[in-house]
Amino acid sequence: MTTLGATGVRGALTVWAARAPRALGDLAYLVYVVLLAALILLGPAVRAVWLLATGTGGRAVLADPSVPAAWAAATALVWLGVLVVGRERGPALRPPFLAAVLGDGDLPRARAFGGPVLRGTLALGAGGAVVPLLPVAALVDLGVASPADVLRVVVAGAVAGLLTALVWLAGEVLPARAVAVGVVVLGAGATAAVAGAWAWGPWALVGAAWPGAGAGGGGAVIAVVLAATCVGPLLVGLERLPTPRIVGQAVRAQRAQALVDAMDLQASGEVYRALPGTGRRLRAVGQLPGPAAVVVADAVGSLRTPGRLVGGVVALVLAGAAVSAELPGTTLAIGPVLTAVLAYAGVSVLCDGLRHAAALGADSAQYDVPAPALRLLHAVWPTSAGLGLALVGAVLAHAPAGEAAVVVGTVVAVRLADVLKGVMPVELLVPIVTPAGDMSAVGRTVWLADGPLLVLAAGVAAACATEAPAGARVVAAVVAVVLGWRVLAR
Repeated sequence: MTTLGATGVRGALTVWAARAPRALGDLAYLVYVVLLAALILLGPAVRAVWLLATGTGGRAVLADPSVPAAWAAATALVWLGVLVVGRERGPALRPPFLAAVLGDGDLPRARAFGGPVLRGTLALGAGGAVVPLLPVAALVDLGVASPADVLRVVVAGAVAGLLTALVWLAGEVLPARAVAVGVVVLGAGATAAVAGAWAWGPWALVGAAWPGAGAGGGGAVIAVVLAATCVGPLLVGLERLPTPRIVGQAVRAQRAQALVDAMDLQASGEVYRALPGTGRRLRAVGQLPGPAAVVVADAVGSLRTPGRLVGGVVALVLAGAAVSAELPGTTLAIGPVLTAVLAYAGVSVLCDGLRHAAALGADSAQYDVPAPALRLLHAVWPTSAGLGLALVGAVLAHAPAGEAAVVVGTVVAVRLADVLKGVMPVELLVPIVTPAGDMSAVGRTVWLADGPLLVLAAGVAAACATEAPAGARVVAAVVAVVLGWRVLAR
């Protein structure tokens, strides 16, 4: 164990920062770039959202009685997400070398890793206060709420953000079984909130404070009491957290950040992909012929990570069920967009075999099958399972199965093309000099985000199919052309 009593954490951080000192001018330039980017990119978006929220349609949506339940469900889902994320990347995180030195030192963990935890807590608290600010301010502008309502909602959002940080820390320090129980509880809470039973849940903070909610503060009181009760045990759990686990999280975070900086987002996702767990002993290939062996191996491979598979199955079933959803208080169809987003996230779990085939390259012939045919065989499992699960969700929710099949089928095609995309072409690294400056970053950004952009385009086209069929056909044609071009490029 390293003795740090004399120098402490501040001394270690000072030595670490001296390796690459940052001048005051560099910090000023970084602040300038961040503020300018926020003004240019976020300014028009915020203004557009404000105009939409203060319009007639915005009034109908924000004043709808189901909005508090939606806030409660969203809060429960956010807590579920950060609880799962904490298993792989918690708030108590420092660079790998510092994590190893401070983790093996004789200082309390709360002191050694308190800085990152505090910064994350403050950031989430500020984010929780900002997120509901614009919609509740729009209600004030519409005359539905008062300034006191704004203050109440912002405070509730800040408390929800602070509790989000607590749940994030819980994901890092709690054992796997406790995290699994928490996931089930939060998932059930989100479902109950959607069904209308939300007022007494600890996630009912923002919903209970929403103007016109008509609910008591029981959920908020329960949330605060639970938070105060859990702080002590979580700090004890942080002290008992093994140093190898902390260092492992730090190494994975550093690798993922390096890959993001290199604009290889797919490889960065591989860093956090779940390893085979409960089903790792399942036999993938028996005495089956080559083509059938490929499909069976993909299916068994998905079963080897059951937790991840369950998440994908739930997302795909919800995708099929949500295809006919409408925005509360309006007839605006948002179901196809939700279906596209959920299907894009859920089908990724089923694409590991295709990722393997893409990594093999064009000259491989695994199972005595040429590379093009092998990729087609690896596409059978995600396509059939993705469409099948989405249709099950549509049938259970009495939603139009045909529309769900079209949207999910398009999204599955986008995901498969995304998996086969490969590394970024070198040509995109060449500067593009224009009077407005170097525009090469635009091409790289579009290349990185073309999958999500195509998915959103497919969802919007399906949503507009009734109101604007000509525009929907144009968008669908663009999606089809881009997909075809990407397939031919591979």
